[in-house]
Amino acid sequence: MNYPVFRHIPELVARQAAAQPQAVALEEEGKPALRYGELGSLVLSLAADLHEAGVQRRDRVAVVIPNGRE
Repeated sequence: MNYPVFRHIPELVARQAAAQPQAVALEEEGKPALRYGELGSLVLSLAADLHEAGVQRRDRVAVVIPNGRE
């Protein structure tokens, strides 16, 4: 698969969510698949939370989360 050069992950997720919202983005054994539409919503929610916390465009942010879809 060829990915566009110099694109940020949220932008790639948003494009895929718009193009194929029902496509599987993540599978975890014993749990329902996470679809790109759902992942897109989670990305937007995280972006809103970061913006509310004062993070601006081009700020660098480390996000540490446990493995899995939650």
